[in-house]
Amino acid sequence: MCYQNALAVDTSHVDSKVKLGALLWQTGGKPSIPVARCYLAEALQAEPTHEEAWYQMGRLQKEEGCLREAVDSFQAAIVLEQSSPVEKFTSITPALLW
Repeated sequence: MCYQNALAVDTSHVDSKVKLGALLWQTGGKPSIPVARCYLAEALQAEPTHEEAWYQMGRLQKEEGCLREAVDSFQAAIVLEQSSPVEKFTSITPALLW
């Protein structure tokens, strides 16, 4: 799995933790939820403003029946999405260095 390979190279790669967490619970079902939750929680601890991590955590919480927590996670994702720039700042920086 490419996300596991990315984490083998860089254990702090947040996007890989988010994608792997989402993939695990979506394909592995209820038995894989605790591991998926761990990946998503680690991603959110490292980057609390990661909107996709909040969204995926909300989906996982909804699947578990933790609806209040899911609502909170979805609301965090929405607030972060609305405050995100249209273009990531990291993609603009190289253009300024010409």
